[in-house]
Amino acid sequence: MNEFIGFGVVLAGAIIVSFEKSRGIFVKGFGMMLVAMIIWSIMTLFVDYGLSKMSFWDYFMLDNLGSAMAGLTLFIIPTMRRQVISGFKTAWVRQYIWFSCNNILDFFGQMSIKKSLAIAPSVGLVTVVTQVQSFYAIIIGIFFTVFIPHIIRENIS
Repeated sequence: MNEFIGFGVVLAGAIIVSFEKSRGIFVKGFGMMLVAMIIWSIMTLFVDYGLSKMSFWDYFMLDNLGSAMAGLTLFIIPTMRRQVISGFKTAWVRQYIWFSCNNILDFFGQMSIKKSLAIAPSVGLVTVVTQVQSFYAIIIGIFFTVFIPHIIRENIS
């Protein structure tokens, strides 16, 4: 019951912030965002179920394999295929290094999330706690924008 109350508080806060920023709920892209959130929620429940039926490392290997295969399907769409190939040709070595560092951090982040789902008593608790990452990302973006704008700049208005 406490999980549902916590969910309600988080949802109410998100709705209040959305209304304040957009002056309404039906903004451009709302439908697609809603569909994405529903799919993400269902996927998290499947992850929790899968982790209860197999070992963490077996699940994590299959999860990464599936993600890699899904990513390759983007090459089916001609415009995306051209953009990716163009990106490979025009990227600098420094960009590849940054992308690799980002992928390593993402790998460990995903491993942490999946491991917490494997050992936590509640999928809702893990989901809410992982949203704290967004807060830290916003704080880091503001820090870079205000103090080191030549490295990264975000619209913090």
